[in-house]
Amino acid sequence: MTPELAELLRLITNPATVRTVPPERIASLRAAAREMHAALGRVEGQLDARWEPAKPAPDVLLDMEAVAALTGYSPSWLRKRGHQLAGFHQPRGRGGKVGWWRAPLRAALGLASDT
Repeated sequence: MTPELAELLRLITNPATVRTVPPERIASLRAAAREMHAALGRVEGQLDARWEPAKPAPDVLLDMEAVAALTGYSPSWLRKRGHQLAGFHQPRGRGGKVGWWRAPLRAALGLASDT
């Protein structure tokens, strides 16, 4: 470890000590800081290339019985007014099978995510 790097690390841990740096050392410390910044950028780029963000779990489509149990609404109520609930899904249109996406429904009901 170079003396400049050691001094930069000391300044990083206690920035108030920058005012104690002798003026004749400032130029070499600035050059060392630029080199450190470039090296950190290279490391960050390599880390970014390997990093895979966590993928959210796929949402689950709940049927009428599951939504009735979750919400306390009767199947009759859900057939008549269920389209007003968050996460409503009826891909084949009126008369087709209905479902509700779990995540938006739980969020609208103020329930914690169970994933």
